Amino acid sequence: MSETDSMSTSRWFWTDDLARLLADSGKLLLPPLDEWLQVPFAVRGAGDPMAVAEALLAGKGKSVAA
Repeated sequence: MSETDSMSTSRWFWTDDLARLLADSGKLLLPPLDEWLQVPFAVRGAGDPMAVAEALLAGKGKSVAA
């Protein structure tokens, strides 16, 4: 799959929404989750929001400030 194809199947998420999703699943609001809430930024990811949140938390996601 080319990068263009990958980008067309991905969508934008806000980190504050992802942090709340992780918190609701039992993750503690420790850094970086508290930072995601206080200074949210947009990230592009593919898949369901929980998978995007977990990948970003693990440092596997690409973040793009908006």
